[in-house]
Amino acid sequence: MSARRHAALHPRPHSPHLRRLSSRTIQLLLVVVSLVSLSGFSARAALAAGDRDIYIPVVSTPNPAPTGKSVRQPLFWNKPKDASVETTASRASFIALPRVERSYRDSLRAKGFSGKAVQYFLANEVHGPGPYADASASCDSSLTPHVNQVAYLQGDFCRYLHPNEGWFLHNGAGKRLYSWSGGRVMYHMNPASAGWRTFALSRMVRDVLGDAVQGKLGFDGVILDNLALSTYKLRKQVDNSDGTIKEFGSDAAYREAVRGYLAILSGTLRPTGVIWANIIDDYRVSRDDYMGYVQYLDGWMNEAWVVSWNSDPLSDAEYNTNLEIAELTLQQGKGMIGNVIGSRYDYNRQAFGLASYLLITNNSKAYFRYSDPSKYGEWWQYDNYNVALGAPLGKRYAISGGWRRDFECGYVTTTPSARSGKIVYSCR
Repeated sequence: MSARRHAALHPRPHSPHLRRLSSRTIQLLLVVVSLVSLSGFSARAALAAGDRDIYIPVVSTPNPAPTGKSVRQPLFWNKPKDASVETTASRASFIALPRVERSYRDSLRAKGFSGKAVQYFLANEVHGPGPYADASASCDSSLTPHVNQVAYLQGDFCRYLHPNEGWFLHNGAGKRLYSWSGGRVMYHMNPASAGWRTFALSRMVRDVLGDAVQGKLGFDGVILDNLALSTYKLRKQVDNSDGTIKEFGSDAAYREAVRGYLAILSGTLRPTGVIWANIIDDYRVSRDDYMGYVQYLDGWMNEAWVVSWNSDPLSDAEYNTNLEIAELTLQQGKGMIGNVIGSRYDYNRQAFGLASYLLITNNSKAYFRYSDPSKYGEWWQYDNYNVALGAPLGKRYAISGGWRRDFECGYVTTTPSARSGKIVYSCR
């Protein structure tokens, strides 16, 4: 903020500006002062006869500093082991938890938490025995499945999924794509399969809305983890990847299938329940491709927002795309979670992430967290989460090497190429 703008917004209290005036001039000035006082200003003058010097102090009162915090915090995946229920309830504005954490969720609500609480589901992965290459394998129905995916009841995999080969994705050799995760076999499912779509929807409906088998669990909706924007992970990173996905020859075809899957979920779960998603494989994906998913969602999370998973900073264009997607989402009345990854005591990186968030936040449905994905059980807190900058004076604008946004009580800047950010608070 320029010195001139700062002075205009925050005049120094009780600093008199003295004027030497003749008595004739004083008479005119008193008329002006009387008119000005009608607009909320006051002045005191002592008038003496003759041409004696008259001193009129002009006193300005600064606007009070805002009290509302500029940062809204989310809590997701794990309940924190380093924060009490009372502390978490007072700081969290949005929570995402698995179905087994309903008691903890209810404890937060009892202590005053009033935000959305959504239930975690893997978007297109299921836990099962094996790994099995195809449906010809004998299926072990004794497996106790993990609760973070839709086939969460014992026997679900063997009864509903295993016999339906078209529900699965396959590598170039025709074998089911799978990953080992935490000692579990996770199969990757086909978002274009009508059978898979129907089964996944039925389990989400059961938990969120309730059905003939079970009453609703009390969540406000769902969050779909690992909703991919490309086939990179499937082609390159799962345990039996061979560079090919039998069902999809291009990223565009895969995205079209996912959009169809989301449309099915959205048509039933919404608007009674909300749908959020942790969107992955978004590196160098266009804004339009990203927003193609957002049309079916109430909000999204980017787990490596504005920094990516790479060691090098994003290019200026890539960084700006991250901000533009967030701005477009918020303009549509939807939400976003910007999760910036880094080490706990890398304060410069944390400040860069937070300043980036402040460039785009509407202080309503935008949420920020700085964390290490391997330590989601820790809910790191920083002093700058308490900053109260007041209302933004406009949108972000370009400056040399980066971006800036002005607020009632300060400003923020970022330099993407250096992953640096500054948060300046000017009210006292």
